[in-house]
Amino acid sequence: MVCTIEGFETFSLAMVEAWGLGIPTVATDAFGMKELVEKYLPEHMNSILFPIADHVALAERIIKIENDEKYFAQRDFLATFGREIVPETFKARRFGPVPTLTNKVIKRVEDSSDDICPDLLHFEKSIVIDNQIVKAVETPDMDYISAKERKCLDKWFEICKGKDALTELSSLSHDSAYLAVIDRMKTDPQQDVIARIDIAKAGGASEKTIDHIRENELIETAFA
Repeated sequence: MVCTIEGFETFSLAMVEAWGLGIPTVATDAFGMKELVEKYLPEHMNSILFPIADHVALAERIIKIENDEKYFAQRDFLATFGREIVPETFKARRFGPVPTLTNKVIKRVEDSSDDICPDLLHFEKSIVIDNQIVKAVETPDMDYISAKERKCLDKWFEICKGKDALTELSSLSHDSAYLAVIDRMKTDPQQDVIARIDIAKAGGASEKTIDHIRENELIETAFA
């Protein structure tokens, strides 16, 4: 992802180069960049604008682009096979579900945290953040995911490609599981975790699949 935060820009070469490489962009709504996005954004690309000097809006839009594909793939896989692609907890945030662990690691790497966390060390060392772009520095071991998991991820990357993250993707990610948590948080803001069973139900899981997920959760709790 490429992020440009200039308050005034007549023409953003960085954005055009990012589009040429297939990289989504987040930019201020300065005249030049706003015109680029509204008139010349390639159909297959994601690009979001945010108000000048609004750092909260910037952070929200970066998170939005990165998280939707992960949630959709996880929901689809849970509903179909009764298990997760990765053991990731999702929390309800303003613009949609957020994968807790992934975002924690990205923030630690970005902040160059000195607090060593052994459980996250390998994950942290496998990525670098260069000019707002998260890059892998290790070759992924594809043996860790099955052909079905990879197919599911590829499917949702393709579905999300070219869709507006704040409108089209929000309508997909604001499902029954997400909305139930948002409603619950009105009385208890700490209750922000979206349950696996609810994610699976939102994805159209059968009762048999729901029972399978529930049974696995009981086993996990018993051996925790």
